[in-house]
Amino acid sequence: MYARLGPFIHRFRWWIVAAWLVITAASLIGLPNLNTVVSHTKTDYIPQDSSVITASNLAKHVDPKHQAQSTAVIAVHNPHGLTAADKAYFDRQLKQIENNKQHYGVTYVQDLENSGSDSKGVFLSRDGSTEIAMVGLRYDVEDPYGSAIEDYRLCAAELQGLIERGYPRIIELASPPAGSTSPQ
Repeated sequence: MYARLGPFIHRFRWWIVAAWLVITAASLIGLPNLNTVVSHTKTDYIPQDSSVITASNLAKHVDPKHQAQSTAVIAVHNPHGLTAADKAYFDRQLKQIENNKQHYGVTYVQDLENSGSDSKGVFLSRDGSTEIAMVGLRYDVEDPYGSAIEDYRLCAAELQGLIERGYPRIIELASPPAGSTSPQ
């Protein structure tokens, strides 16, 4: 079959090229622009129950005026499950951030405490080992020089102080439970 196709294409090559040019021109003139079709067509590329859509809807609920330039997620995790002390520590740290928003460059703090009961699954893991909070920042974290560098230094110093004050608790959580033997 290909033995007969080769001589045919060679014999009518210019007619074939002309036909392709006519088809291409007719397509450009007669068919709609792909960008126009895509922009006017409602297509769900991501399912509505995906985590990306859930996070986007949560962000719209938390910061409807888009005051935050960036968002940070803060988490507390204990592989054995969060204790009352872990939750109290996390709540105290978030309250300190909430009470000093202007100083830290924060626009909002959204966590389990100040969200509705329907948001519990968003902020607390199913196994109860991790709790998160969303913090809106005035500054874009991708552009560290978008604001006065001194603002970043102050914020970093304050966060470092929070971490240092919490360091003993971090060591306590990372240490093996009393009475267990650690591998040598």
